[in-house]
Amino acid sequence: MTNAPAHARGGSHDSVRKTVKTDVQRLDDAEYVRALNRLGDEGWALVASVPHERHGYSHELYFVFSRPREGAAA
Repeated sequence: MTNAPAHARGGSHDSVRKTVKTDVQRLDDAEYVRALNRLGDEGWALVASVPHERHGYSHELYFVFSRPREGAAA
């Protein structure tokens, strides 16, 4: 997982982003889905899902999550 400040990529100074790379087969794993749901419980919101294709098939996904920066005005 990558967690870089949004302003480092030209985004809002009031939020942070997290990118999660996963194999599409993991989406059938109940424990992995629970881990993604825990991100939501921690305030992370899914803002993008980007497939990575090889040979015409999606093998990996990149999920981009965002949440307000701690201490930022709501």
